[in-house]
Amino acid sequence: MEELLVKNASAVFAIIGGLLGSIITGFFGVYGKSRETKLKLAEKIVDKKIEAHDQIINLTNFMRVMCVVEGTPKGNELPRYPAFLKSRDAFDDFWFQLGKVQSQSDRWLSAELKRELYFCVDYLVTLHKWTEQEITRHPPNNLFSNNGCLFNVPSI
Repeated sequence: MEELLVKNASAVFAIIGGLLGSIITGFFGVYGKSRETKLKLAEKIVDKKIEAHDQIINLTNFMRVMCVVEGTPKGNELPRYPAFLKSRDAFDDFWFQLGKVQSQSDRWLSAELKRELYFCVDYLVTLHKWTEQEITRHPPNNLFSNNGCLFNVPSI
């Protein structure tokens, strides 16, 4: 047996080297795939977070659109109100869109941004309740456009 190993030492070393090489290559291949999978998962999470922030930014930009009404300016400010207060339907559409964005984006937002979003939602819930009460007291023909100037949309 010893003579066989001495005569074929190069073949034995080649087999041992091949086995060790394949084991090491397999180990690094599994490690590389595992790392690649983690990076792809992290990339998807970052994409979701960016998409959620984009939805919030789009919503806040929509909140900043103003409608100007006739009246006397106060200082440099024209009398205006947020466009989503133009009518009851516009407010309801905005309210629906806000709920949709909030439910889709909630898990991807930071705690600080969630807190600001909830503050804004609380403000709008109060506004919604106020308009409900005003509609029951007065006909809804110009409620939103006439009284919309009373509200300031908080900056986010």
